[in-house]
Amino acid sequence: MSKIYRSDDATALVGMPELVVGAQLFRDGEWWLNVETSVGIVWCHGCGCRAIGHGRTRTQVRDLPIAGTPTVLVFARRRWRCGEALCPVGTWSEQIDAIAARALLTERARRRIAVMVNVEGDSIAAAAVEFGVGWHTAHQAVIDYTDPPLRTRHASTAWPGSVSMRSGS
Repeated sequence: MSKIYRSDDATALVGMPELVVGAQLFRDGEWWLNVETSVGIVWCHGCGCRAIGHGRTRTQVRDLPIAGTPTVLVFARRRWRCGEALCPVGTWSEQIDAIAARALLTERARRRIAVMVNVEGDSIAAAAVEFGVGWHTAHQAVIDYTDPPLRTRHASTAWPGSVSMRSGS
């Protein structure tokens, strides 16, 4: 078990310019990387006052493997509060496009799962095992990143070679 602290090289290796990699830990055959944004001054989106730090929440998010090694990002998502007592906004968490709120996978890992299933022919279960997530999480990634999205297809549309499961059909 090796531990390394803040590294520009690791930040470049992760390839998400909005994140900075802090401590790195190799544990149980996986890279665990502490990541955070390098945010300067933040302003309230409700009233425009300068935001005040309100702590952090840490979430574990699976990402693409690094050199074939599974990777978990421990994202220290900043919480902010408005300094204006009359502002209706109150508190909020920072948002980045690469990691959705309450996500188990980064967006690029979700896209990779969809490619594994749709293009490479892997099963959803195999993709889920490779990324260390449950079947339902991998299945949702396939639904979201299939072109066109699967949710827009009508239930009455028959897939080529499919058999209708409705009674009387």
